Amino acid sequence: MIIIMNMKVMDFHIKEYFIIMELIINIVLLFLNFFLVVLVYYLMVQNKNLDLH
Repeated sequence: MIIIMNMKVMDFHIKEYFIIMELIINIVLLFLNFFLVVLVYYLMVQNKNLDLH
């Protein structure tokens, strides 16, 4: 709540900076999620390959 109140007082450039930071954080989180999915899939494939031998 306090952050929202301060955002109204702040100038446009600071708001822009926060928007850019939010976008960067979202992109990083998406990348991490994608990496985790790929890692889990890779491990599953490895386990299947081990079972076949």
